[in-house]
Amino acid sequence: NLASRHGWWRYVIARVLLRVSPRLAELVRITMVDRLHTQVKFCFGYPRFCYPIALAIVRTFSGLPPLFTTSALLCVGAVLLAEIVEDTIVYFEWLPVPAMPAFYDKLDDDCNLFDPRRCTLYSPPSADGHRAERRSRAPAMQGVRSLPRRIVLTVLVPSFFFTPCLMQLLLGVGYLHGICEFPISVENRITEAVFWERPIKCF
Repeated sequence: NLASRHGWWRYVIARVLLRVSPRLAELVRITMVDRLHTQVKFCFGYPRFCYPIALAIVRTFSGLPPLFTTSALLCVGAVLLAEIVEDTIVYFEWLPVPAMPAFYDKLDDDCNLFDPRRCTLYSPPSADGHRAERRSRAPAMQGVRSLPRRIVLTVLVPSFFFTPCLMQLLLGVGYLHGICEFPISVENRITEAVFWERPIKCF
């Protein structure tokens, strides 16, 4: 994942495709979506941990195992730690960023400072004394305004609800909330994903 976030996989593929055909190399040109995706990974990775942490706290105060089993608790902790380490390495630029071939840096002569295509330009590591100014945005995203906090939080909501929805699908609503003793059977997962019976039944 670190290689992907630093652009090494794209670099290797670009080098190979350039030897085959420049037309094919256009397929891996960095786009504005790629630049934005690289930046939002810093904030979109953490909301998915809110539900497991909240669930662990509630179950602990209720006298139950935090996340059903010790292995599940250790797994969540290990994934969270890996997320923090990965973001720290990317944020402080501790790994080198590959210099994309000059083929990808060509822009039309009429490309001004606020042209959206500037988002696709390669930006070297922040070793030129302007590190603090660059950390707040993805490389080469000139002219991009920061969104209001309420809009950012609204976009983060689906990321937050992904984890509880996945846990309800795999474990069952009854087991997840302490109603049932065992997780839902595999054959009943799709049925419960569509509708819940009242009262909730244990399969």
